[in-house]
Amino acid sequence: MIISCECKKYKFIVRAEDISKDGRLVQCGVCDKQWFQEPPTLEEFKTLKDNYIKEDDENVSKESSKKQASTKNVPIKYKQKTKIDFSKIFFTVLIILVIGVFASFQFKDLILIQYPDSTNYFSIIEEFGEYISKNISGFIDMLIPKN
Repeated sequence: MIISCECKKYKFIVRAEDISKDGRLVQCGVCDKQWFQEPPTLEEFKTLKDNYIKEDDENVSKESSKKQASTKNVPIKYKQKTKIDFSKIFFTVLIILVIGVFASFQFKDLILIQYPDSTNYFSIIEEFGEYISKNISGFIDMLIPKN
């Protein structure tokens, strides 16, 4: 319901239910004038109620059509985003590192000529390789005993 201030400059929207059947004293929030507001007539109240129901139905239909439209146009593969699989990233990086280590051993002589301080790197990698091969061979012997 729209009510007008006594000064006729300002209008306000109020719920019709807030004005009792006997009327109510209201005050303008801008100019502070007070006046007695008569309740809406039965016809006005029915019109307000019908308009409210229509607006409510339109809002519900707009919301449902927005939901349908937003899901209709989205390809299936984008509806649910998958989480990042860090295990795949870890194993990819690990494989790249292993390939890099093996490649560095193929060019060991060239690398040592260019960077003589890298002898410690190669000695540590060789010791680690020997340690792994011993443990793997021991593990294999444990699984498959020799008669």
